Amino acid sequence: MIIDIHTHASVHPYGVSKWGNRKRLTPEQLLEIMDFWGIDKAVVLPIVSPEGAFEIERMDEALLVAERCPDRLIPFVNVDARMFENSPATDFTKVLEEYKERGCKGLGEVTSKLYVDDPRVMKLYEACGNLDLPIIIHFTSPRGKYGLVDEIHLPRLERMLQKYPNTPFLGHAPAFWCEVDKYVTEEDRNKYPEGKIKEPGRVPELLEKYPNLYGDLSAESGYNAVNRDWEFAAWFLDKFQDKLLFGTDYGLTDLDLRHVELYNRFLEEGIINDRIYDKIMWQNATKLLRL
Repeated sequence: MIIDIHTHASVHPYGVSKWGNRKRLTPEQLLEIMDFWGIDKAVVLPIVSPEGAFEIERMDEALLVAERCPDRLIPFVNVDARMFENSPATDFTKVLEEYKERGCKGLGEVTSKLYVDDPRVMKLYEACGNLDLPIIIHFTSPRGKYGLVDEIHLPRLERMLQKYPNTPFLGHAPAFWCEVDKYVTEEDRNKYPEGKIKEPGRVPELLEKYPNLYGDLSAESGYNAVNRDWEFAAWFLDKFQDKLLFGTDYGLTDLDLRHVELYNRFLEEGIINDRIYDKIMWQNATKLLRL
C-alpha cells in the first residue's frame, strides 16, 4: 500500500501555466502516474492563492477531481486567509466544517505569501484545530515567490506550534526541509543543499519537541532532505517514523519524480525496515487523515 500525501490535479487543466508548456494534470493523468508507480491513493491539493498560479482554482477543485475516482483520490479543501473579509476577525470554522462534511480530509497546500504568524493565517490554524483537520504549508523565505514566510530556523513556526497544539501542521518545501541541517545558511533556503549533514538541525528538533508537527516528504525538497546523506536518512527516518508522510508533488505534465523508487531502495539496502517503510508510505497518512 502507498498513499501519496501531496499531488495536484484539475478538471480545468488547460489554462495559462506559469510553468511554460507544462499543464496541470487531469484526474485521469494523475491516475495513470499513480498506476505506473504503484501508488494506491493520493491526496489532491487545490491551489487557491494568486502567488501559486496564474489562474487560481476553486476551493472545491479537489472534490471535483475526487469524484472521478473516489476510491483512490482524497480531497483537501484550500482557503486563502485573505478571502471573505481579508481580516483577522474572519472565522473559517463554518466553511471548513462544511467541506469536511463533504469529504475533505485536510487543508492545503497553503501558498499565500504571508508570514506564518500573520493574524489572518492564524484564523486558519484555529479552525483546523477546532475541526481536527491537518494543514499542509509551503514554507518560504522572505525572498521566496510564494508560500508562508518564516526566517531561518523557523521561529514563527515554533510559536504557532505552541499556540495551536491541536492543529496538525505538515511542513513542506525548501525553506522547511533545508532545516534538517543545523548549519543551513540563508542562501540554502530556496534551493536544494548538497552534501552530508554533520549535525541534525531545526526540523528534527521541532519534530521531536512538538507532537503536532509532521513532515511532508514530497517534491524535490523532501526527496533531497533524505537522499543527500543516507547515513542521516537512516537515523532520521527511524527517529521520526511516526511523523513522516510519503508524497511526490505530482501535479504537472512532463515531471519525473522518483520518490517511490528512492524509498524502495532504502528498504532494499537496509536504510529502513518493513515497519518503518509501511508507516511512512501509508500508515501515518491513514492515521492522520482518519481514512
